[in-house]
Amino acid sequence: MDLVEDIPTHQELLVSYPPQYTWQELKNIIASGDLGLLKRHRDLQARYDLWSAKVREAKGSTVRFLLEHRLHWDKDTLDQGVGAINPPYFTPYIPEHLVKIVPNDWPYSVPFEVVHSIIWTRLPVVHAETVGPEHAAAVYQDGLWGFSGGESADTSASLDVQSSDQVDIYPTKAASFIHQFVVKHWPELEWETAWFWNPPRLQSVPGLAHIHVFARPKL
Repeated sequence: MDLVEDIPTHQELLVSYPPQYTWQELKNIIASGDLGLLKRHRDLQARYDLWSAKVREAKGSTVRFLLEHRLHWDKDTLDQGVGAINPPYFTPYIPEHLVKIVPNDWPYSVPFEVVHSIIWTRLPVVHAETVGPEHAAAVYQDGLWGFSGGESADTSASLDVQSSDQVDIYPTKAASFIHQFVVKHWPELEWETAWFWNPPRLQSVPGLAHIHVFARPKL
């Protein structure tokens, strides 16, 4: 059973799974805070569900497949030494061995020019020190999201941010840190992005901390 071979190629995605959202629609959904509205193409979701069942049968969990074939992190030592990291949570300056950016093998139904990447991290994205008690309930219910590199301000119920010089208006350090990391790796002169951290109730891989980034190159 070759689980990697079953993952759709970029060409397959282009030919067989046309996008369901425009870039503006994608941003509007994220800005609304209703992250559960983001979906894969129906046929791709069906294919993903079959693949996931094979993964669980062969590996026991999707997490183990990702660790072995995408992240190359040893599950047995995944948490060893992490407790000694200071600070013990995701920041824009997280050590390289604790984070990886990879394309989403099973992307949401975004425009063809938009790259859907995942920031995987061995440190928690949300932490008691980066989300104050006054925001914790909302963050764990609705998640975090933001934008960068756009020509006009994008506004959401929980965040109102546009470019890297406005990071202080995020209500939480966690969101500010994500934003700074995103503009560091997707420079605003080159990319427009929309990003989000799913709340636990919407995470399809809850065993590994991760952030979704949609990046559209500027012409």
